[in-house]
Amino acid sequence: MTRLLTDEDDDHRLMARVAEGDSLAFRTLVARHTSSLTAHATRMLRNASEAEEVVQEAYIRLWKQAPSYRPDAKLRTFL
Repeated sequence: MTRLLTDEDDDHRLMARVAEGDSLAFRTLVARHTSSLTAHATRMLRNASEAEEVVQEAYIRLWKQAPSYRPDAKLRTFL
């Protein structure tokens, strides 16, 4: 029986490509997660500008740490 792929599965595959330096895979993840990450950070910080900076920093770290990413949890947890 074939299991349906979820966005979570897709995120894991994209992260494997990011770990290899694939900037298109990285841009895909950024487009997919920026809105929800920014909303979460804005709720926590109560400042939209600071939230945007935090999200940008998270993406910098994601790019740099992609080779150490392990798909044990959702990508959002890693972020």
